[in-house]
Amino acid sequence: MTQSLLRGLNLGLFLCCCLSGVKRVSSEVELPPRVTWRKDNQERIIIREGRGADYMINCTAEGNPSPSFLWRKDGQDLGEVDPMIKGYKNGTLYFKDFTDREYGLYECLASNQYGTSISVKVPVIIEKPPGPGTEDTDDVRLTPDEGNSVSFKCADTPPTVTEYGRRWYRKTDTSEVELNKRIGTDAEGSLRFAYVEPSDSDSYVCALAPRVAQQQDTIRIYNTVILNVNPVSQKAPTEPQLLFSTGSGYAKVFLNRTAILECFFSGLPEPEISWKNSSNQVVPAGNPRFRLEDFNRRLFITNVQPEDEGRFSCIANNGHGEKIVYISVNVTSPPFKVPNQGLTSLIKPEFSEVSLLCQARAAIGESLNRPEWYRNTEPLRESTLPDPSRYSFSPDHTQLVIRNINKNVDTACFQCNVSNSEGYTFYDGFLRVIDPIVITRRPNDFIEVGDNERIDISVSATGDACCTTHKEWSFEDTPLTLEERASPPLMEELSTDSMFFNTSGVSDSVLASRLGRYSVRVSNPYQDIVVEFTISKKGAVAQEVAAATFELWWIAIIIGVLVIIIVILIIICCVKRNYPGETYQLEKTELKHHLNPKEELLDQSFQEI
Repeated sequence: MTQSLLRGLNLGLFLCCCLSGVKRVSSEVELPPRVTWRKDNQERIIIREGRGADYMINCTAEGNPSPSFLWRKDGQDLGEVDPMIKGYKNGTLYFKDFTDREYGLYECLASNQYGTSISVKVPVIIEKPPGPGTEDTDDVRLTPDEGNSVSFKCADTPPTVTEYGRRWYRKTDTSEVELNKRIGTDAEGSLRFAYVEPSDSDSYVCALAPRVAQQQDTIRIYNTVILNVNPVSQKAPTEPQLLFSTGSGYAKVFLNRTAILECFFSGLPEPEISWKNSSNQVVPAGNPRFRLEDFNRRLFITNVQPEDEGRFSCIANNGHGEKIVYISVNVTSPPFKVPNQGLTSLIKPEFSEVSLLCQARAAIGESLNRPEWYRNTEPLRESTLPDPSRYSFSPDHTQLVIRNINKNVDTACFQCNVSNSEGYTFYDGFLRVIDPIVITRRPNDFIEVGDNERIDISVSATGDACCTTHKEWSFEDTPLTLEERASPPLMEELSTDSMFFNTSGVSDSVLASRLGRYSVRVSNPYQDIVVEFTISKKGAVAQEVAAATFELWWIAIIIGVLVIIIVILIIICCVKRNYPGETYQLEKTELKHHLNPKEELLDQSFQEI
């Protein structure tokens, strides 16, 4: 029942707003709520049945204005009407008594005008002592021959919350059965003998008791097995045979958890057990994450890693034979967070753009479902976006972009949930939109100063009430100290938040050293704006322009001369190509008809004379 309840956590919404990373914010800043109760989705509350007293759980949250609270049980709102379970607006959950009626998943919601934060769903479980055994309590009688293997199964028991373990006792002296290389128990609580001896004859009782016993704990006695071993005159050696292995050869373990692999063999004499990994290497072989217990019948793998996946071999050898059983280990995991790739709490200036991330990973080979997004605990899909022109998801839904953010609309809690077949993880955060920095006073981009002149170069700005606005003055990218800002020609008046450039009484050399580019960085923890301007001496710009004009005139003359030369060269080449030369190469047709163009031209010339 407990396992099904924990699996049920994967189906719900496990969300909570977070304030991590918010800094330098006044206590008066208005912020969305943040539930601080029960942040771990693996937590559960266990309460002993019939404790006979009232019980209260207090939910805590941050926020300004102070949030109001709402409790839910299995998705249903709880009020102050039910006399047995009451959820108060101050965050208190009250239980009058504890029975199966109170068993369920509880979550706390905190709300103010800026949004709603929600805790993970926490199971409240009623702890019960072990229940009675099966109705069929008849003793089991076994009469094996000496040297044979025997196994006793503990009776099926109803599930309990506390980790109870099955133990076996000898009925004659009520002592717990001593485990050794020949006798052991497995994960199912069965008592197993690699082979039996006449001294094993006795009545054996299975009991269910807490692994760490306390005075008020209950120990339940279950089935009894009466064992009578028949002595034999000569015991024949037997080769190992498998009696039990973990998961019938398959084990699914979670990443970073502890895996327990187990095998138990019969055989006479009792076999020696060894283990090998998927690379056929003996384990533990000096690896501190591997250890053997219970006479090597159990292999513990702590902090399981992806490379631990594969087929492990449990090898039994007693000198009369060898038997190998294979256990395939599948390393899996629910999704887990990726550092710096998930929702955080953001404070951003209005009209800017924000990108909310929701990325997770799982064990190698494990697929992840597409992230599910929520705004103030309400599902956020393409069809329910507050403003599709400003809100958009990436194709894989691992990113939500909000453009041109609006203070009145977009301040809210945001959550996302990533799940797979093994579990889930969630990110949470809020977006608080503040007023942007606005420059209310600034000088012109270009300023000319003359002698004995005083010019206002002040820079003023307004911002959100949450944050103090700072200004940093720089000259030619070098920050100006307080002393430099008060040294002529600069004159800073802190009382009026003003800055002047005064050339009166300033030498030419000092003035020249302060002519140039100035910048003022106006900032708070969440935004910065840089104002730049240049101060020059009157007339300096005109001379500079005149000099530049003179240089351009010479360049134009040079280019013009070059163009004329190129044109003349082109004309000469064309004329020379078209003018007839001293020789004339006769063509074949002219030779065939005995024509001589040169002589004809001479004759024609004489006639013209």
